[in-house]
Amino acid sequence: MELEPSVERALKQAGAAALTFNAPLGRPRADHIAGFLARAGGSVVDLGCGAGALATLIAERSPGTQVLGLDLDPTLIMRAKRAAGLQDCLRFEVADVTTWPGVADAAVCIGASHAFGGSAAMFRWLSERVGAAVVGDGIWWRDPDPENLERLGPMPRGVDALAALAEAEGWRVEHRDVSTLEEWDEFELGWIGGVRAVGSEEAHAFAAMRSAQYQRYRGVLGFGWLYLGR
Repeated sequence: MELEPSVERALKQAGAAALTFNAPLGRPRADHIAGFLARAGGSVVDLGCGAGALATLIAERSPGTQVLGLDLDPTLIMRAKRAAGLQDCLRFEVADVTTWPGVADAAVCIGASHAFGGSAAMFRWLSERVGAAVVGDGIWWRDPDPENLERLGPMPRGVDALAALAEAEGWRVEHRDVSTLEEWDEFELGWIGGVRAVGSEEAHAFAAMRSAQYQRYRGVLGFGWLYLGR
């Protein structure tokens, strides 16, 4: 369906706003990520932090660690700042993650490989700026049919293929996993519900389209998780 860009953007924001984490990421996995990053050192950057839920959790789990969340969307950064309050160790900035000039002890980068030009380029960029990372990235869980492949594009076939791309850029993979179907269902149904709750005709049509798409890629599109060190 064709929507005005501003309408589509607003509906996508409504979908994201209905979620704690804008990814197929349940709270147990988020706790595990925060625990890994808490051991990485004194500074963590969240690249594409969205509304800041994971960055806030990392800061809560590791007092004294300086956590910086970066995102291009000023609306999301404003939400993140309001939720964070006055924590000295937690900051949020509107920024293009690909041109961020800083370095950190560790990074978290979830669903943002497209900004770098793909998974391999993301791993290369991270290797130049941080000593540890948690990455969540799209993979094909099963071989896609032509329709899914055309709409969603090429991706690594499985988490092992994603890990091989990281290792080729000098990373040591300390842990690898994939999002469960339960995490996917919670993510997709929550996002669709957030869009539908807008209540407009466009919102209901957009939610119905996303629901139909999800039924086509459920169990085919995957999300791989890598915990990386040197």
